[in-house]
Amino acid sequence: MMSPEVSVKIIIVCLFAAAVAAGNPIVVRLLNEFQVAPDSLERIELHDRTGLVYDLEGWQVVTPAGVATINAGVRFNGPDDRVVIDRDNTTGIFSLPDSAGFIALVQPGGDTLERIAWPGDAGPNTDEAWVPPEGMSAALDYWSYGWPDPVECWDWYLDPTPTFGEPNDDGDARIYGTVRGPNGLPLPGATVRISGPEGYESGWSKYPNGDFEIRPGFGTFLLTVSKEGYLPDVWPDSIAVEVNEIVTGINITLTPVGVAEPVTAEPAFRWHRGRLAFDLERDGEVGLSLLDPAGRVELRRRAFLRAGLHRLLLTGLRPGVHFVRLEHDGRVSTGKLVLPRTDR
Repeated sequence: MMSPEVSVKIIIVCLFAAAVAAGNPIVVRLLNEFQVAPDSLERIELHDRTGLVYDLEGWQVVTPAGVATINAGVRFNGPDDRVVIDRDNTTGIFSLPDSAGFIALVQPGGDTLERIAWPGDAGPNTDEAWVPPEGMSAALDYWSYGWPDPVECWDWYLDPTPTFGEPNDDGDARIYGTVRGPNGLPLPGATVRISGPEGYESGWSKYPNGDFEIRPGFGTFLLTVSKEGYLPDVWPDSIAVEVNEIVTGINITLTPVGVAEPVTAEPAFRWHRGRLAFDLERDGEVGLSLLDPAGRVELRRRAFLRAGLHRLLLTGLRPGVHFVRLEHDGRVSTGKLVLPRTDR
């Protein structure tokens, strides 16, 4: 006769395989919520979204403090069932560290099914979470992106009103914004990170608009943005997020470090009697930026220019190396400009 443990494993594998074959797999994670303080309310919640009915007797909850074995009579009873595990239905050492720790869920055969650690990066599809302050919990939120075949993801958020034994709530808080580069152009692929005493969460600016979305739950956070080839930036104020609040307008412009693009041969920039000289092959709108070696923007101009030779008068520039970035006719040209001391 097949053991309950083996039969459960086979059913889970079959369900997952069927979902993949259907092209729309769902994420199945059992660890769904945990609370670390006060000590009297240390607990975890398990939830099986597949709706399977099976016993949890003999499963182990492993933490830095020790091992707790789930007692007889604890089981999943269907798709809406959420099982709360604490000292009352376990034997051994059930203790969740307040500031840093982990939870590992181990099956009777010794296989570790899931593991979550804190503090860490609570961003999408990681096995790390925020440290929930006293009276709060860290809870799991499922979401999806993409169309027409959405991909399901999860992340952990801070819930000020824990709902053990009930569906997770208070997970709708969002921080929305946009990352841009020189001349206000969208900058996809930048890392956006929010942090606070409870940990941090990372996201990214998306293609093609440079938009980002972070889902931290309740709290106050510092937001930073970074991308290779650009100076990192910090949002000047801390961002306070209330329960289910949607915060918008967090828009940041990153400055290239030197010149982000390879230096091009055309147009040929040259410095002539206090003016920047260059040639254009055809009429069109031109965007011109000058940057210092650290990537700080010294000057920005945009104008419609005719084809031919142009000499722009630039004042206030220090002697030394400057980088020129010119956008024209759908192309970006870059060059290095050296100002001699005699031109001060």
